[in-house]
Amino acid sequence: MNTDTDHMGKSEGKVLESTLALIKSNALHLAEEIEKEIIQRDLTIAKKKTVRLNEEQCIDFYMDMARSASFDQVVRQLSSGEAIAMVLEGRRAIGTWKNIIQKLDNAPFENYHQLHVDKECLHASDDYFKARREIQFIFPEVQLVPWNEEVQHYLQEEVIPTMSRALEELARTNPIDPLKWLASWLWRHDPQRGESTIADDY
Repeated sequence: MNTDTDHMGKSEGKVLESTLALIKSNALHLAEEIEKEIIQRDLTIAKKKTVRLNEEQCIDFYMDMARSASFDQVVRQLSSGEAIAMVLEGRRAIGTWKNIIQKLDNAPFENYHQLHVDKECLHASDDYFKARREIQFIFPEVQLVPWNEEVQHYLQEEVIPTMSRALEELARTNPIDPLKWLASWLWRHDPQRGESTIADDY
């Protein structure tokens, strides 16, 4: 693996969600535009380098997909040339990067003039645990925030405020079926979805 540059952004010193992003060889010519999309979505490129993984390394990287029908294809694609690897940081970084990939893949259907990148040319970590493993795989020198600190920060920032509102409203409403009511309220007031006006039936 050849290191090109390391970018430490505004998230340095803060506990934020991190994820791994890969721009594979087929999309390297669009790397600058893709990075602009990332920055526009309030994500920080905390680390960045160009890598060239051999087949064995790609097999290890995609080990969770070993039983998938697409396993050979993704290994072959990633091992076929250089890729740009980045550690992205920000609030909900994992989901935001996935949304960016979906947007770039759907661009021709939404607006012909938008940047279009096939989602197969990019990689996003599936979840929090895979993100940590993949970051350490590509950037072994990175010191990730201790798991307990990151979880505590996540709960304080993303869960407790909404859950506190829900429990206060639950106590005030006193529904017949409190668990169903709570599930409905949380679904309707998910900050990532925006609030719904659908009424509760519980």
